[in-house]
This record gives sequence, C-alpha cells and structure tokens, in this order.
Amino acid sequence: MAEPRKPMAQPSLDDLPPHSLEAEQGILGCALLSPQEITGFLHEKAVEKEWFYDLRHQEIYEHLMALRASGSATDLITLQQSLKDAGKLEMVGGLAYLSSLMDVAPSVANHPAYFDLLKEKHVLRGVREAAVQVLSEIQWNKDRPSDEILSTAIQKLHGLRGHKERTPLKRLILKAIDQIQAEFSGKRLPGLKTGWARFDRATGGLREGEMFVIAARPSVGKSSILVSISEALITQGHGVGVASIEVSDDSWTRKTLSCLGRLDAMHTEDLNQGQMKALVNACSRLNRMPLEIISGRSLKLEQIDAFAEFIANKGYKVLMVDYLQKIKNTTKKDSREWVAHCSSELSLIAQRRKLHVIVAAQLNRDTDKDDRRPRLSDLKMSGSIEEDADVVGLLHRTSEKEVPIHEVNFDLAKNRNGDVDGLIPFRFYKRQSRFEPVSPIPANPTNDT
Repeated sequence: MAEPRKPMAQPSLDDLPPHSLEAEQGILGCALLSPQEITGFLHEKAVEKEWFYDLRHQEIYEHLMALRASGSATDLITLQQSLKDAGKLEMVGGLAYLSSLMDVAPSVANHPAYFDLLKEKHVLRGVREAAVQVLSEIQWNKDRPSDEILSTAIQKLHGLRGHKERTPLKRLILKAIDQIQAEFSGKRLPGLKTGWARFDRATGGLREGEMFVIAARPSVGKSSILVSISEALITQGHGVGVASIEVSDDSWTRKTLSCLGRLDAMHTEDLNQGQMKALVNACSRLNRMPLEIISGRSLKLEQIDAFAEFIANKGYKVLMVDYLQKIKNTTKKDSREWVAHCSSELSLIAQRRKLHVIVAAQLNRDTDKDDRRPRLSDLKMSGSIEEDADVVGLLHRTSEKEVPIHEVNFDLAKNRNGDVDGLIPFRFYKRQSRFEPVSPIPANPTNDT
C-alpha cells in the first residue's frame, strides 16, 4: 500500500528573499580583474545596484560604475579610495574583502553565467515583492475591487519582464545606416505599408513600438478604416490581432469579408450569383490569412494586454483596438482619468510587445456643433491621447448625406516621424467597409513629386 503523500511545506514570507551571494561576488570579482570589459558589459545590460541583494555589494557596484562613468582608472586601489572618501570602506568589509572578491572568480570568462544568476535572483525577488504587495492589498484593502488588484499585480509583473538592455551606439548607427540605405534605394519604408501612398510617405509607414490613433465622430467609419488597414496588412502577410469592443467578432469577420470581396457581406440576401462566388473566394483567402480577433462589450485592459502578448508570441506585427473610450473601467478612476490611463498603457504595450498599435478613438461633440474640421483638442475625455500617440489621424465627412459612398477626409494632425501632411481625401464604401484614397500617388518613399 502506497504511503500517503506528505503535505508540501508552505513557503514563508519570513524566509530570506532569493539571492546568490556567490554570483554577486563572482561578477564583482570579474569586474575587478577586467574592469573595462566587465563594467562595459554590465552597463550595456543596464544592471542597477538593486540587482545585488547584499548591501555591501550594492555599494561596491555603485562605486565601480561611478568610476567608469567619470573616466577614471578602475582597479582595486581606486575603488578602495572611492569607498574610503565616501566613508563606506569599513561598511563593505575593507580592503581585505575587496581583495577576496578577485579570488572568488576563477576566470573572467565565466561572467555571463554569473550575470544570468544575478538577473534570475533579482527577478525572483521582484516577483516575491509583488506577491507581498498583493497579499497586503487583499488583507488591508478589503473594499478594493478584485479586478483592480489583479490589474496592479499584472502591471508589477510585466514591469519585471520589461527590463530593457542598452544598445551600444555603434550598433544603433549601423542599424540606422542599413535602414537609410534601404529607404534611399526605394526598397522599403521604415515601417509597414498601409497601402495609402501619401500617408506612408509622410509617416514612413506603421512603426514598431508606436501608437497610431484614428479618431472620428460616430458613424464616420472608425471600425471600417481599421478593417481596411488590416486587409492591406494581412494581404502582405503581416499578422494582425483585433481587440474589438465596438463590434462583435462575427461582425468584424463579415466586415473583413466585405472589404476583401468588394461586396456587402453584412446583407447577403441581396447578393447575386457572381457576388456569392466572390464571397466564397474571400472566405477562402481570409482562412489563410494571419488574423486573430477577440471581442466583447466588457473587454478589460488586462485582457487586451494578455491578447497582445499572445499575438506577439505568434509573431504577429499589429494590434488594433476598437475603440479606446469603450475599454471597461475596472477602477475607481473617473472617465477622463481612466481613458488617460488606457491611452498610456496601450502606448506602453506597443513598446513592451514590440507591436504596431492602432487605436480607434472618439471625438467629442464640439465638431458637430461648430461644423468645422476636427482638432486634436477634440479627442474625447482626454488630452493625454494626443501626448501618448505617435501619429494621430482625424476622420470627418465632407457631407452629412446618408449615401453608400461617402467622401471622407483624413487629417494627419500629429506625426512624430515627419510633417503633418494636411488632408488626405478618401472614398468610404460603407457597405464594403472599405476606404480608398482619392487620386493615389506612387508609393515610392523617395519621390517628392
């Protein structure tokens, strides 16, 4: 008879946080044995003193990097003097302890292994700290909504994963030269092509890590212009993920089929035999295209973030959100604060996940009252949208008549990557969920005519 399984010992928060004194000593020893190489390596990896658990090691590391930054010679003697001048030498164990660090590391070649251990223990301490803070919230803030506590926990954990290493200047210059040569020869844009030549020329296309906001009043075509852009991207083979709060996943799929097939897939009872054949072909094409959709009127910010992680892991390039002001508020923030928070988080998602993020947003009613072109100040409920976005386009009709084909102007109101290129006229084929530029120009980014 098998013995009953013993209960696992429950972890205690009284235990010492995760750390490796040997790895800390090893990396500091390597830095003293080969100062220029190892301090340069640690600077490139953006190691902070808090990565070290032992307070002595935090102090030693801070002084080592200060010597490097000042351009001073870095060795055992200068480190000892720096600590002595700051009144910290005895605190770290004196010259004897500093000398002993050089004996811990058998070879400077082992520094990558010490670094990996150092980083792992730092991250685990961060996870532990986040868990302690969440437990404290549950224990002492009993009135706080669970969604808000969960959102806080997710943000803290994402912060640990979002550590960004420094890229050496030489590597950045080489990358820039490669991009400039490709652009100059007309081979490619810096970003992804939308298929709108004038927009692509002005912005350089959709760029990784940036947020592109498209804003309009209701019924002008916010969802449809996203569909139109997604069609251009998935046709090129770029994966697109859509987080739709405005329309259901079924409606989004039908809108995409309408755009692909150049027909009205929302009202199939009116289609003729030729159009039905085109619809079947559109279904076949869409089935092979890289598109993922989540939808729901109660879609939360953390769900959008998880979806962004999912599509990024699949190698997709673009996240679309339809639309900003409808993301469910799971906090006690008022509407304006919440929209500002969501705007900031979506911008961070773009950077953290290395995605091209396109967000639909709503304009306020002032444009209707004054019968004028919309302005950046008309972005509903938050001026921070303008600050967070890298590119902002404002859509507005040229006529309020209800007709199947609308003339719509796209006003490039903000562009971090170039000039604001004024109005770009489009035809909006409403029943096909399709936007088409009027009088398109050649898509060569080097052509100024």
